[in-house]
Amino acid sequence: MASLALNKDELISELTLEVKRLTSELSKEREKAKFLTNEISALKASRVALHSEVEQEEEYMSNTFLKKIKDFRTEKENLILSIEEEEEYLTNSLQKKLDQLYKEKSDLEKQLEEERLNITLRLNNDLNKSLRETERLKAEVEKVNREKVELENVLEQESEFIVNRLRKKILDLKND
Repeated sequence: MASLALNKDELISELTLEVKRLTSELSKEREKAKFLTNEISALKASRVALHSEVEQEEEYMSNTFLKKIKDFRTEKENLILSIEEEEEYLTNSLQKKLDQLYKEKSDLEKQLEEERLNITLRLNNDLNKSLRETERLKAEVEKVNREKVELENVLEQESEFIVNRLRKKILDLKND
């Protein structure tokens, strides 16, 4: 962008110098024409035809220089417009790219948030399943412990019963 502005300034500077040079040349040519006009006045009788030709040449050169100045101005204006169009194009292009990057960033942030939520939900579900399984296993351990205690009690009672019966039989056998 800075190089475009620098080129633009250099081009304007060159065109300005060219205009000054052409103006200087025009001024010199006008002085020359004045000199020739004075000389023609002195030689007017013998050089009427030459005078007419010099006037035509002078007008032609003036018109040529004016046309060149006009062409340079037109070219300068066209270059300025072209540079402005290029700047606008670049600005629009960069803005579109920036907008695209913002959109991509937003889309990625949304996607990341969705993935985070999905992972959180999955982990919560896994945790809940684990907690339910832990509770179920605790309940089952408690049930097994109660059954064990009951079986131990039953076993103890049966053992006592058997021991008592065996004692009684032993006593009965001793008494017999």
